[in-house]
Amino acid sequence: MISTPPPCFLSVNPAVLVFWGVFFGFFCRDNRNGQLGLGELRSAQVPERVLMPAKAVTTTIACGNSHAVAATDRFGVYCWGLGEPCLQAQDVCKPTRIATLAQADASRLACGERHSLAVVKGAVYAWGDNSRGQLGLGHTDPVNVPRKLPSFGTRVAAVGAGAEMSCALGNDGQLWSWGGNTSSCVSGEHAEQHNVCKPAPVACPGAARALYCASWNIVVAVDGSQGTIPWSRHECLFIGVHA
Repeated sequence: MISTPPPCFLSVNPAVLVFWGVFFGFFCRDNRNGQLGLGELRSAQVPERVLMPAKAVTTTIACGNSHAVAATDRFGVYCWGLGEPCLQAQDVCKPTRIATLAQADASRLACGERHSLAVVKGAVYAWGDNSRGQLGLGHTDPVNVPRKLPSFGTRVAAVGAGAEMSCALGNDGQLWSWGGNTSSCVSGEHAEQHNVCKPAPVACPGAARALYCASWNIVVAVDGSQGTIPWSRHECLFIGVHA
């Protein structure tokens, strides 16, 4: 089971820091798309508070290449930065509420290069770029509102997003992946496909308990004593957790 986020945590690229529900954005390589959420296109050399709605407590955050997403305790999900993953025609320099998730209690978030995922009551919602099928909706057509993915057969505990691919971890320990398959992060019968547009189950050498996605790879902690086990032909690895 995945534990709840700590009251103090950090996400990078863009760099965003949360102390007990108070949100800060600070220096990254650039702020040309407004990804720091400061309301203007300038970098920051020290942490500066990002203005969220009054009395809103930020519960979890995720950062993509040029955008960020945050969930709050009572006001739903907010996004800022590059326009496409924020469902806007232009870049957004300050937190903007996503209308269809305005009342959503999102427990987990993930951002890819131009797409985002949210877990709401055990279900996965996806939005943004879908050119590689990374939204998991069975097609590569553009999507301009968050869409709920079909059931995984169990509640989803966590999600991850690489540059153009996505993954999810069920409460039962089953791992799923989909989207761009450049580094063979989608395995099994889909291993040779360029794009995998629906979530595909991944065979793990034990029940998966935690996951982390980078641009083109996934690292998964699994039960058992297998140690570090190659997952794909390239960069994807399992990290075994000794029982």
